[in-house]
Amino acid sequence: MRYPAIISAIVMMMPTAVSLARPRLPAASMSVLLPREFSRGVLLPLKLQFRFETDEDRSISTESISFVLLGEDGQQVAVDPFDLADSSKQTTLKGKEPAFEPAVKFDPYYTDIVAGKKYQLVCTWQSSAGELAGSAWFTLTE
Repeated sequence: MRYPAIISAIVMMMPTAVSLARPRLPAASMSVLLPREFSRGVLLPLKLQFRFETDEDRSISTESISFVLLGEDGQQVAVDPFDLADSSKQTTLKGKEPAFEPAVKFDPYYTDIVAGKKYQLVCTWQSSAGELAGSAWFTLTE
């Protein structure tokens, strides 16, 4: 009979099995954490949370981070819109999941950044593990 040939042909036409393995995470990542609302006149309550594969020490400073501010429509509003306190101070990131809280506040000369609007803060950092980026949405209050 021809059944084995038919079964073999059907099996050959079936799609291959899909891997159910979890995708591999990147070697490093950065998350930007901000409250949903905060005032313009205070230090920005910014926290950068990192994840690395290894626990080697890494050095970071506020001036090594780039900031871009986008409006609710996705249009760029400002690049580096902050006054950086202690910008040259180096901090050591220790462990696989360290955090960094840079001391920054809005530059008063940026008049396009107004209270009551929603913004997205995008942060990038060139680390030894490569370029890391993260973002967070917030609404600026008075």
